[in-house]
Amino acid sequence: MRSQATIIPYSPSRLDSTVFFKKNLSKYLSQSKNILDIGCGKLFFFNFLKDTNFNGYYFGIDIQSPPKLGKTSFKADTVKADFLKYPIRSKFDLVVCLWVLEHIKGDDLVISKASKTLKRGGIFVIAAPSIWSWPFEFGRHGHHYYSFAHLEKLTKENGFIILESYSSAGILGFIFMVLYNWPRYFLLLPALVIYKVLKTLKVIEISWEEFSKKLISSTIYRYHRSKTAINIHNKIVSSIVKLDSSIKLFPASYILILKKQ
Repeated sequence: MRSQATIIPYSPSRLDSTVFFKKNLSKYLSQSKNILDIGCGKLFFFNFLKDTNFNGYYFGIDIQSPPKLGKTSFKADTVKADFLKYPIRSKFDLVVCLWVLEHIKGDDLVISKASKTLKRGGIFVIAAPSIWSWPFEFGRHGHHYYSFAHLEKLTKENGFIILESYSSAGILGFIFMVLYNWPRYFLLLPALVIYKVLKTLKVIEISWEEFSKKLISSTIYRYHRSKTAINIHNKIVSSIVKLDSSIKLFPASYILILKKQ
């Protein structure tokens, strides 16, 4: 996990995935001089690299403005741009696309372009939500939810072979996320009615997205403001991940490590 200064509440899938990356990516990172991070977001993979021996070049791209890069031992740049429209002029040893495909309608186009940005024999790492995560997200995070067979088909059609695969989280993680997420919907349904009335009366001017985020963060997820509470949250999640490690029923995400042929 991250340092106390940057601690965040993990989901079982994200923690399980992080553990998998720590155990399995080192052999690929050691052979990579440059890395492309598609949809780098809040710099999850960049921060992951800071805890490794990577000493090459990192380039992150995201349609939203990425956070400022902190100090690091390797060279790194980010850009705010649409990956499908941005001209990639370099070839990369390793490309990662972590929990991004589901947000893009043309997910097959992303995989196709990723293949073109990779050197022959290059490594492509995908993490994507499974169909089992839909019941506690209800499509909130994107257009697509995947079966393993679907991801296998998409990547094979674009010239990739699977080197390793992993199912992230399991049945206890599934139950945890239902209990973690469903209360928000029970709160937001009546809140939406109140919001519409206040908006009609011009009492408030903010968007529903902003209104709902403020409501949730100040009520159900208020404990996220406390480092002690987040530590307790993460200890519970860590125990769940350990218990789920032997039985991967209802995984929340799939991870594929692929090689370009």
